[in-house]
Amino acid sequence: MANRRHTTRHVKGRRLYDVRGAAKVLGATPSTVRHWLRNGLTALPGIKPIVIRGVDIIAFFKKRDAQRKQASGPGRIYCIKCRVPKTPAGGMVDYKPTSSKRGVLIGICPTCERLMYRACSPVKLEAATRGLAVSIQTAESSLVETP
Repeated sequence: MANRRHTTRHVKGRRLYDVRGAAKVLGATPSTVRHWLRNGLTALPGIKPIVIRGVDIIAFFKKRDAQRKQASGPGRIYCIKCRVPKTPAGGMVDYKPTSSKRGVLIGICPTCERLMYRACSPVKLEAATRGLAVSIQTAESSLVETP
């Protein structure tokens, strides 16, 4: 029943929810909703059983998601293992075009030595790679000559 990525898609802003109702609409357990109540989700004061406004649930998730976001910024790529944006090892990245309008920057994390990827368009390539040495790979041809 429970999952790690709860969505507010089904939460109605003008509706009131008890703990079980909020858990059901969010795809969580009632104990998870109680945990959120202890950590910033606001309930209506002085009402038993606990009643939560839909607007407050949506605001709680928006605030929590905004706190978790980290902008990479120019010259940095987000390392999934380390969970922070970092400058690639040696200040070098490869740009591999995936289509005419998109491509991928590939670098190596200086801490864990894993590959880091960042999607980038050719138009914004210079801004995204400020201060880095970029080697642009050519796209491989999908047609091969046969005798």
